Amino acid sequence: MKTKNNGMGPGGTKLAGRRAAPSEWFKSFPRAVKQEVNEVVEASIGTGLIGMAAAAAIAVGALGTAWAQSSIGSAGMGLMAEKEGKEGQVLLLMAIPETMVILGFVVAYLILTTLKG
Repeated sequence: MKTKNNGMGPGGTKLAGRRAAPSEWFKSFPRAVKQEVNEVVEASIGTGLIGMAAAAAIAVGALGTAWAQSSIGSAGMGLMAEKEGKEGQVLLLMAIPETMVILGFVVAYLILTTLKG
């Protein structure tokens, strides 16, 4: 069942048969509600930026690892094709760049736990 609003907006503002613009609608709110809405918007922007910083820390570490492993992997395959018994060394050299991703996770954890949004 539809309810009739009699041309009245929030807070008793007259809409005069038209839809109120968001600025008009927001002006009719009491001061406490405006303050609460502003706090929520500021908190969500801060939380979003903190999340983006944590994601960037992981992404940069992952991209650096991928770039390093591409060079190490191709050189390692060439080494294993020419010499027998070098698989262990190549595996070790492929694992070393993974520490950059682990460091990215550590930095992201520090960002998320120390900064408040």
